[in-house]
Parts: sequence; structure tokens; C-alpha cells
Amino acid sequence: CDLIFHIFILFGWRSVTFRLINVAVTEDKEQEPRRGQLLLESLFYISTLYFFWRLIGEVFSTLITSWQVFRVNFLTPWTIVDVASIIMSVICFGLLMSSTNGNNQLGIYSEEWFSFFAILTGFLWIKLLSFLKVVNLTLATFVLAIGQVLNDVALMLVILAVVTFAFGDMFYTIIKR
Repeated sequence: CDLIFHIFILFGWRSVTFRLINVAVTEDKEQEPRRGQLLLESLFYISTLYFFWRLIGEVFSTLITSWQVFRVNFLTPWTIVDVASIIMSVICFGLLMSSTNGNNQLGIYSEEWFSFFAILTGFLWIKLLSFLKVVNLTLATFVLAIGQVLNDVALMLVILAVVTFAFGDMFYTIIKR
């Protein structure tokens, strides 16, 4: 059931962002969505409410059990991505509801919101991987392997970032003299 709702939220969100991009590029705010877009957008709204309601239930049920159970269940990378994608979907749901009827007080077509939308899209695709690892044992092995590689490479990326920033500062100092 969750996989179906996640497919609804993912493709519904894609339809919403494609329409927002189209309106932002053409600047035609009066453009009516097609029937298929309305269906996908409705599925996005319904799925967002479903996942938000489920998240609230999970939080309260684990907090009632104990703080340790809550910490064990909610401090895993997959759950953090899940919670972040649900909260960001709810924010976008509210943003889209507040901007209906041409009311654009929150600047929904601004560059900052499109960056937020892009991050949400990435989280939703990553969340799809968490469902796919349950579907097939081979996929679970691949997803686990990629996770382990990323954990191992994380320290090297920190070292590379420090060296890159150090080189940038040194180069800036030499150029600006």
C-alpha cells in the first residue's frame, strides 16, 4: 500500500513541478491544467496527507512506547529521508494551496522555491529506493552496497573539501595581492 501511495506522490509531484516550471517559463499564470495533470496533482495531495497522517501516528506510537524505541526507529538514514520528504511535501502542499486562484504572495515562482522543489524531488526518488530494496533481494544488496560505499567515502570527501577550500583561499590570496 505504501509503495502505491509513494508512486502516486512521486509522479504527482513531478506533474506539479512540470506545471510550475511551465508557468514560470511562459509567465502564463492563467493556464488551466489538463485532466491528467489534475489527476496526478490530486494524487499528490491525497498521498501527502496519507504519509503525513502515518508519520504522526508512528511518532506518537513510538514516543508512547519509549524514548529509546523512538531514537532507534527515527535516527536511521532511511527514516530521516522519509521524514524530510514527508515534511517537505506538506510544506509544498500548503504552499500550493495558498497560491491557488493566482494568489502568489509567497513567491512560488522564485528561484529559492524551485531549489526547495528540486531537493524534494531528490528525496522522493531516494525514498523510492527504500521501497525497492524490500521488493527484491538483489536490489536490497545493491542499495546496501551503495550505502556502505557512501559511508566509507564520506571521510575522504571531508578531506577533499578541506583541501579544496584551502587551495581556494591560498589562490585567492595570491591573486588579490
